[in-house]
Amino acid sequence: MEQSPVPFAKNLKDDLHCFQAALKMVLGVLDPKTRYSYRALDAVTGFKKGNVTWDTQALLWLANQGFEVAKVTPFDYVAFAHRGATYLRDFWRADVFAFQDAHSDLRREKALAKGLLKNRRITLESRRPTLRDMEDCIKKGWLAIVNVDVALLDKKKRYSPHSIVVTKLAPRFVEFHDPGLPPEPSRRVPRALFAKALHQAELVLLRWPLPRG
Repeated sequence: MEQSPVPFAKNLKDDLHCFQAALKMVLGVLDPKTRYSYRALDAVTGFKKGNVTWDTQALLWLANQGFEVAKVTPFDYVAFAHRGATYLRDFWRADVFAFQDAHSDLRREKALAKGLLKNRRITLESRRPTLRDMEDCIKKGWLAIVNVDVALLDKKKRYSPHSIVVTKLAPRFVEFHDPGLPPEPSRRVPRALFAKALHQAELVLLRWPLPRG
């Protein structure tokens, strides 16, 4: 059965709801009968005014709703759950750590990471994602959210964490819904540029469990 087109949702004016928008788009395919407001998605994701949103709480919620959840990321959740901010200082560039430390609740995220590791419904692969990963998974019915430093796609220097939803992979380009700001549905970038950004990004994969047999 062919997958439904991914509906577009845009970031809010505070420019802090790109992940909520990405989740809204994916749920528009996976759960089209339910209307998810941004207020509801804020509760699902644990949004706090002025902070960026990590995906951890949302992934736990999605798994508990019965969705199949997988994540391919160079981030080591085991190390983070044990070492907390000390691991983050080693893993991230200094500017990335400074940004996340100022705009995240790192203690809370450490506690959520422990829950993520214990959840048997969530598959975590600690490695760098590739376009081949994404192509293979999309063919198998997964929807792909990419948590990326969008500065790499915009060819800018300042670190800018962002979430997008991949809609098409072609021989020369990758197409995705970019919630903004500014919002840009069906944005396209050269395949090589996207592959470079993906190498430093996180690939979040969601689908309904396939029937057995």
